[in-house]
Amino acid sequence: MYSFLPVFESPQDADSSQLSSTSRPVRQLILPGSDMADSSKLFDSVRALGGLPDPCAIQIPKQSAEAAAPAKQSWLIILGLAAALIVAHIPSHAASEASETPASQTAKEKMRDPEAVNRVLEKMFAGLKSSDPDERIRNLDLLRGAPKGRAVKAVSELLNSEPEWMVRSQAIQTLQRNGGPELAPLFLSTAKKDSSDFVRRTAIRALSRLDGKRHIAELREFLKDKDPRARAIAAVELAYHGDSSGYDFAISHLDDPNHRIRAYAADAMIYAGKPETLPVLKRRLDSETSAAAQRSVVKAIRHIELLQAPEQERMKIIRTGFADADLGVRSWAAWELIERGDDAARAILKEVAADRNNPGSLEASQALAVLDYDWASTRESTRAMNISNPRG
Repeated sequence: MYSFLPVFESPQDADSSQLSSTSRPVRQLILPGSDMADSSKLFDSVRALGGLPDPCAIQIPKQSAEAAAPAKQSWLIILGLAAALIVAHIPSHAASEASETPASQTAKEKMRDPEAVNRVLEKMFAGLKSSDPDERIRNLDLLRGAPKGRAVKAVSELLNSEPEWMVRSQAIQTLQRNGGPELAPLFLSTAKKDSSDFVRRTAIRALSRLDGKRHIAELREFLKDKDPRARAIAAVELAYHGDSSGYDFAISHLDDPNHRIRAYAADAMIYAGKPETLPVLKRRLDSETSAAAQRSVVKAIRHIELLQAPEQERMKIIRTGFADADLGVRSWAAWELIERGDDAARAILKEVAADRNNPGSLEASQALAVLDYDWASTRESTRAMNISNPRG
């Protein structure tokens, strides 16, 4: 389970009153190794590991496409083929990278066909018009990894007319990955006016991660929002951007009656990184009864303590974190190395991932998967990926 980054919630965290807004539960598309749908990996992994130009492409065999039912099975063909291609191209972290086979080279050539990617995108755009909210969510999720800018127009139109709150939330995440700062007004408007608090919270995060530095004043306004979790998320985002108002909110809400608010407060402490908060966080940990909030508090304590250690000792401290029995500590260690993203961090992750007797082997493998998505050019967008759900 990914739990590296401290700021995201899942649809399961939505208010119970909102869960009845659909005629039946809307299923999120689940990919291996992630809590939430993140099919951007389909495009990102192939592009990063295969060196694909934009538009990147996934070749659909004609025979398979014709044999499939046109509606429900078309997206399965796309997903299955893309996943197979990714698995074929991602090297095992437990072994040295093998040289490419003629078959893998042929697959790469097929994926460079611009016409193929256009066919894939057209199928996804058509899926946005489905009467089934499942289908709309699945296609939105796939479009998160589409070539930059290709999905903005269609998804923006859907967001403005979509009746289902969960579909709107997915649309915002897709736009966040696929668009640019020009979407900030749309996110701000959605964060203020949407009828669903869950969607508004998603929009607050999207606004922050897309263009937050230019919208500190607006984020501060959300500290007064009617929804307490929206206020807490705004505090985390302000702390992420180094604004003191996020820290001020967090320090005053570590003892909030709502365990989710306490967890968000600890998340903000991670970004604030103030040594003087250690005694407060440790007292909170001693009395904390929520496992989710405990993980956030542990992560904050560990991060602040690491900042106080000599630089030459920090990697050793992180390395030992993978052997800890506490999932929160192992997740913290993985998060620290993702944040660093350098050769030294990658070396530790490869070593831990290869050691199947190490309790942190899974977390290290997942961290390597994140770093494999061309980290140098997509660092900020990777932070915004919905790969984390530390609150369960």
